[in-house]
Amino acid sequence: FDQAMRSDVGSKRGKAVRGVHWAFDTTEQLLGQMIAHLRLESGVVEPKEETFVIGPLLAEIADMHESAAALNNVSIHAMPCSLVVQADAALVGRALGNLIGNAVRHAKATRILIGARKHGRSIRLWVIDDGTGIIAKDVPRLFEDYVQGSNHGSDIRGGFGLGLATTQRLARLMGGDAGFASKWVGGAAFWL
Repeated sequence: FDQAMRSDVGSKRGKAVRGVHWAFDTTEQLLGQMIAHLRLESGVVEPKEETFVIGPLLAEIADMHESAAALNNVSIHAMPCSLVVQADAALVGRALGNLIGNAVRHAKATRILIGARKHGRSIRLWVIDDGTGIIAKDVPRLFEDYVQGSNHGSDIRGGFGLGLATTQRLARLMGGDAGFASKWVGGAAFWL
């Protein structure tokens, strides 16, 4: 990085800066996932239920992940929504952030869509990408601790395999659940 920053070639400097941004973002996400997982495992996380409109939270979460997505040439779109939910906004944000982070880092997607729809008496929050999708043999273990999908070829994966497990724990802590829409074609669709 240091040598590239001293280079007279602007493209090398730009690549070095992007690499450092990626490294810091990845490190922060890994540490955050591990801490969140340990806190959930220890039982110290207690949801603070509140009633709020979900649309602004979806937009905020999309904005938070915009820079990481841009580094991976992925666009994030939060659908406007006026549905009202009763949950812990911070925990919902963390859970959705895990789903978005997975899509940005692992799906090889170009576009991620975040939205909400009524589902019976509850509301489902969706994170949908147009990436490579999930291999059928990986589906049964997706939400287990330390499990990562196998559809990555020679790419370096990163992560601990805790994002989906933590997402499901957060959802269940709030009286909900998280899952994967296995019938989705042309990418992956996860819900909370």
